[in-house]
Amino acid sequence: MDVRKSPDRPITKPKQLLVEGRTPHLFFEEFLRVVPIRDVEIHDFGSNEKLSPFLKAFCSRPEFKTLVTSLAIVRDAETVVPASDAQASPSSVERAFESICYSLRAANQQVPSAPALFAGQNPKVGIFILPNCRDDGMLETLCFESVKTDALVACVDSFFDCMGTATNSRPRNLPKTRTFAYLATRDISDPLVGRAAQMKIWPWDSPVFGPLKDFLSQL
Repeated sequence: MDVRKSPDRPITKPKQLLVEGRTPHLFFEEFLRVVPIRDVEIHDFGSNEKLSPFLKAFCSRPEFKTLVTSLAIVRDAETVVPASDAQASPSSVERAFESICYSLRAANQQVPSAPALFAGQNPKVGIFILPNCRDDGMLETLCFESVKTDALVACVDSFFDCMGTATNSRPRNLPKTRTFAYLATRDISDPLVGRAAQMKIWPWDSPVFGPLKDFLSQL
């Protein structure tokens, strides 16, 4: 097992942030320096399917029970295919939120009443669903929104318009592909948004990062 994804990795700080994958781990390392928030330790729980077993092991550790004062979990909202019948289906944010709540209950932890809020104490627990706790999307969606005023974005949009005309198709994951294309215009060969964060590409003063900053400031 990758040691970064192990629930047995030492817990050394009172504020714990659990994220979904290596790219968010890199991104939040930079983001927390900007906010700034101190005494935060980031753990990668790997994938959404692995959150429940990760939390059970992580929260049962003696140092979790004695040291940790706050726990935040951040994951993407998954795009929901509309139901074929008239019955309204839960939004991607609702589905992601309920999935995390299920994992928290299984680990005997507090459950907040809504995304972007914290509940309980010692530890208090909060959930944030990217990009903004309201809309479909992911970390790449949030990052791309932060550069929407960049003139290069028009070049990216033109590329995908041309692609649609030429092939009558669109990428399966447009938010990621569009963000990768934007990073290519910035002469970045590694398209990961976490690497781009390390290279100071994202404008941290953009208001789109406001809700995430406000949430993490509560840690």
